[in-house]
Amino acid sequence: MYNKLTQNQEAELRNRMRNGTFDSEYEIKSLVRIGYDPGIADFLVNKVVLDFKDELSQEIKENKQAEDKKNVAWCILWASSLFSAMMGEMNIWIILISLVIASFAAYWGFPKRRIPAITGFVITALIMPFAFEYYLRNKETYIRLELFIPAAVAFGTGLLVKYILSKLMYSDND
Repeated sequence: MYNKLTQNQEAELRNRMRNGTFDSEYEIKSLVRIGYDPGIADFLVNKVVLDFKDELSQEIKENKQAEDKKNVAWCILWASSLFSAMMGEMNIWIILISLVIASFAAYWGFPKRRIPAITGFVITALIMPFAFEYYLRNKETYIRLELFIPAAVAFGTGLLVKYILSKLMYSDND
C-alpha cells in the first residue's frame, strides 16, 4: 500500500483544481484503484486540496497588495504632476521634483514592468505643466471642469506610452 502521492500526482490534482475539472470522490476512487487505502487516499486528496487553497489565498493576497501598490503609485503621480501644474509658474525645480517623485512612484508601484512605468510616469509628469500652461495661456476665466482637458492629454499620453512599451518589451500576459 502507498501512503503518499508522487509529485506528478500532486501536480495533476492541482492542475485539475485550477481548470475546474476536479472531483474529490473521483480522485479518491482513482487512488484506491491504484492501491491506496481508502482512508489514506481521502487524507491525501484533502491535504492537496487544503494546500492548494492556502497557495491560492496567498496568491490572491499578493495580487491584492500589488494592485494596491499600483493604485497608490497612480495617486502619487496625480498629486505630484498636478501640484507642478497648478503652481502656475514654469519653475524648473518644481518640474524636476515632480519628475523624481513620479519616477519613484513608478519604480515602487510597478516592480515587474519598471521601465515602461517609469517612462510613462515621467512623460505624464513632464507634459502636465506644459499642457496646463498652454491650455490656460489666453484664458481669463475657465470652468473647473475644463481642467480635465490638459490633465487628460498628459495622462493619456503617458498611459499610451506605458502601454506601448509594455507590449513591446514584455510578451508574457501577466
